[in-house]
Amino acid sequence: MEPINRPDLTLRQSQNSVVLPKRRSKMRKLIKLIRKYWYVALALLILILGLTSWLVIQSSQEAAWERAKDYFTRADYSNAEKELHSMAVPSDADRLHIYAQTMFATQNLDKSLIAYQKLYELTKDPSVELNIGNIYNQQKKYDQAIKVYQEMISNNASNIQAYVNLSTVYKLQGNNSEAIKTANNGVIDNPASVILRELQVSMVMDNKDSQAYKDAVKELKELNPSDPLLQALNE
Repeated sequence: MEPINRPDLTLRQSQNSVVLPKRRSKMRKLIKLIRKYWYVALALLILILGLTSWLVIQSSQEAAWERAKDYFTRADYSNAEKELHSMAVPSDADRLHIYAQTMFATQNLDKSLIAYQKLYELTKDPSVELNIGNIYNQQKKYDQAIKVYQEMISNNASNIQAYVNLSTVYKLQGNNSEAIKTANNGVIDNPASVILRELQVSMVMDNKDSQAYKDAVKELKELNPSDPLLQALNE
């Protein structure tokens, strides 16, 4: 039997004999290139690993923020704080609000103060500034609290809560004259405010025989005859 002539097989073998050396040559060149520029390859590897780690961390933090937001909306500040505890203070207003209030509610006052200060820089919201003063007050940094409340009154003389808080801080300091003066100024600027009339009475009630007390009670009666404070004082 004559041998079968397979020209296609012979051709493939011939092609393979050419291709394999070319592949080996390319591989050797690649290896040489890697050896020559190994530091570039290492830098790229580190960059890739770093980027991957960053993406994982970002994903984890986003999930934690969603959980914290859910706890926050349910006023579950304890669990919200657990989610936010290891995080840096955020930058956008919505998250700053959640972070600041959560930290305030769980008595992490230093973190809350930083967040409220950043939030105030963004929004200039008087209610945020009031919270800053209240934190200073809780920290017994009375001079700083006074400065904040005075600034608020200077910006808006109808800010009743600022008068109340400022007068209260002076009272806590034992500075009764300034406490009374602040209450009186509040009434002058806001004569129709029942809250400030009550404040005025409370600041002089230690001396019920004084004319200041009698005048304050009289004016509160005229404004709100059935006021709970008057009933409590049997006036």
